[in-house]
Amino acid sequence: MPIESQRPQRESLFSQLVIAASALLVMCCVLAAIGWGISLATAPPARPEDPTDENEVVAQFREIGLEVGRNSEDQIQVVATRYPLLLTDQELAIVDGLPHLEVLDLRGAPITGQALVHLENLPKLRELYLGGSVITDVEQTLFRTTITDAALPSIAKLKTLRVLSLARTGITDAGIAPLAELPDLEDLFLVDVEVTDAAIEDLAKLKSLKHLYLHETPITAAGVKRLQRLLPETDVQHTH
Repeated sequence: MPIESQRPQRESLFSQLVIAASALLVMCCVLAAIGWGISLATAPPARPEDPTDENEVVAQFREIGLEVGRNSEDQIQVVATRYPLLLTDQELAIVDGLPHLEVLDLRGAPITGQALVHLENLPKLRELYLGGSVITDVEQTLFRTTITDAALPSIAKLKTLRVLSLARTGITDAGIAPLAELPDLEDLFLVDVEVTDAAIEDLAKLKSLKHLYLHETPITAAGVKRLQRLLPETDVQHTH
C-alpha cells in the first residue's frame, strides 16, 4: 500500500485516541465534582467556637475579681480572690458545678453565708478559705458580719473538705457543732473568732483533725489542755 494512503488512516486513529482521552478526562472531572458534592452534603456541620474557650473563661473569672489555676488536663482546679471586693453572693455562682475544683480561696470577699449554696455541687472541693487573712486583722470589722454561725450548716454539707479557714469571721461557739459532720476535716483555722471554752466538747468531736489553729480567741490555756486530752492525735496551736 502506498505511504500516502496510510497517512490518513494514522491521522484518523490519532484523532480518535485524542477524542477518547478527552472524554475520559471530562468523565473523571465530572466524577470528582460529584464526589466533592456528596462529601459536602454528608459532612457534619462545622462546630461553632467553644464558648468556654480558655481566654473567655479566664476573662469571666477576672471580671469578678477571681483568678483560676488549672491542672495538667486544663481543668479548673483552683479559684482564688485577686480583687476580693469585686465578688458578690450572686457572682459566686460562677463556681457552681465545677467538677474538678479542689481549692477555693475566698478570703477578703464580702460574701455572706447565703452564697455558700453555690458550693454544694463541688464534688472534689478539699480546701475552703473564708473570712479574712490568718495573718492580718485589717478586714476584721468587715468580715465579722458576713460569715456567721448561720453559714456553718451549709459548710457542713461539703463532705470532701479537708482544710477549712474561718479566720476573722463572725462565728461563735454555736457554729462549731455542725463541723462534726465533716468526716475528713484535717486542718481547721479559728483565728480571731468568738469561740470559747464552751466549744471544747464540740471541737473534740472532730476526730479526723490533724491540725487545729486557735489564735486570738477567748479559749483559755486550761481549755486547750482539756482539748488536747480529748484529741491526743491533734496538733493544737494556741496563742492569745
